[in-house]
Amino acid sequence: MKCSACRKLLSEYVDGAAGGRAHAEVAEHLDACLSCRMEYEQHARLKELLRAMPDVSSRCDFVDRATDRVGASVKLWRAQTVPTGLACACALTVMIFATLVQMAFSPLLLDRLPWAFLVVGVVYSAWFYGFWAGMFAVAYATTATDYFFTYPHMSFLINTRATADQVALCLILSLLFAFLVTWLNPRLRRSAEAVHRSQVLR
Repeated sequence: MKCSACRKLLSEYVDGAAGGRAHAEVAEHLDACLSCRMEYEQHARLKELLRAMPDVSSRCDFVDRATDRVGASVKLWRAQTVPTGLACACALTVMIFATLVQMAFSPLLLDRLPWAFLVVGVVYSAWFYGFWAGMFAVAYATTATDYFFTYPHMSFLINTRATADQVALCLILSLLFAFLVTWLNPRLRRSAEAVHRSQVLR
């Protein structure tokens, strides 16, 4: 018997599943071939190790436990939804803070970006507090830009083209980012939920 034929039968030989003639030929070859005998010993040791391993079986309630954990994660995501009134109140706090930051940086920004930090506040509000909080923040940002940061200051009067352009730009950017963020947020959450579910079910 050639080494190639012997090695093909080694697994059956170790398991005792080789036929009588094949078994005798493999045994005869192993007595004469050191290389095949070493490979046979490796097969035999591996077989012994596998037999010595404890029997691992999944608990009968695995599916129920996994389903409960996934359900709990879904409830956690849903629990993060803030009531509209509270969300708008939180957005108001964020926007007031953004207004103060904008005032602090106004000497540096001059009149080029009188709405920069207000738009950041809009993005933050829309991301963490939802669509209506984002829309509230858009209205606040547009109003604050007109009243505090464009000429004439402390007035809602729009009497120059530059003022109209800045207010319009603030409104457009705020709406764009608010819609983009509220569109992305649930999709990213669903993706994170799917990853969490796959980790639970491993």
